[in-house]
Amino acid sequence: MVFNGETYGYVGSRKFAEDIMNFTCIKESNEGGIHHCKIPYASTLDFMNLKLENVSHWIELSQLGIRDDRQPTPIYLHSQNGMDPQDHLDGLNEGLDAERSDIVFKTPGENISLPGVPPSSLWSFINILNKTESDTKLNAIVLADHEAEYKNRY
Repeated sequence: MVFNGETYGYVGSRKFAEDIMNFTCIKESNEGGIHHCKIPYASTLDFMNLKLENVSHWIELSQLGIRDDRQPTPIYLHSQNGMDPQDHLDGLNEGLDAERSDIVFKTPGENISLPGVPPSSLWSFINILNKTESDTKLNAIVLADHEAEYKNRY
């Protein structure tokens, strides 16, 4: 999925997460053979079939940008606290095409005190699950090109 408005307080993913968990259609319609909601407007109600309880894994591609072709590019695998990223790390490294040996997946160093995943759309879904006191836990990783903090070279 791609969300709009993420640079403005994650409004796209926050709204989507909220709608998945709590959307109530006041006035439904089947005009044109498309099941949708008139109040509040939703062009389709298919998203209501999504249940976060059914999401087993979440992989988010975050800030993956400028690469230096002269040296291997590390991509850091950030995971939620309490989740062992090694299983994901092994699978990602094994799945790389041999010709793409300039990409290396790593986990952030253990000496870095990080709160889990960096700012990302995933936060919207973690927050909505915490608000609803759901037992659902997302196995989630965020792939980014920085270990601790994002640095813009320009």
